[in-house]
Amino acid sequence: MTWAILRAVLRWSMYVTAALWLGGVVGIGAFTAPQAFQTLESTHMMGGVASAKLLAGQIIGGSLRKFNVLCIVCGTVLSIGTIVERVSRKPLRAWQWAVSGSAIATSCLLLTSVFYLNLVQFPALDCAQASGNMEKFDRLHKGYENISYAQLPFLLFLFMLWAITDVHITNERTKIPTQ
Repeated sequence: MTWAILRAVLRWSMYVTAALWLGGVVGIGAFTAPQAFQTLESTHMMGGVASAKLLAGQIIGGSLRKFNVLCIVCGTVLSIGTIVERVSRKPLRAWQWAVSGSAIATSCLLLTSVFYLNLVQFPALDCAQASGNMEKFDRLHKGYENISYAQLPFLLFLFMLWAITDVHITNERTKIPTQ
């Protein structure tokens, strides 16, 4: 296989993993979680609203734990892929270094945020819930949501950086003069 084919496969895998990540954050955070809480609360379970919230939290929490594992895989693919893609290309102009450096830093930041959520935030949420400290749990949960939603602009920023790079690569191949 040639480097061009390997880079194309790598680029494709980076797009797919970023799309999975972005879709999961939006799908679980914006659609599934609110609907689970609303549905379970509206059914007036035998244990009441508090019991329904607890059950919805367990369902969504379990989903998020599995999703975070997927995000660790996605973040690893993005970080390694961005670095390998940069190393495998010919020497760059200054603006290309800036774009590549920004993509590498962004993908590593995203991976770091997922590790933080998985290794720090989830155990703290479990501990607060087990001790019955719902005030702490609510504060930690809000922090988890904020970090998760903060991933969205960074993922979109990565797509923008890739678009800039792709336009430049296409222009080089077709010999369209850039200004």
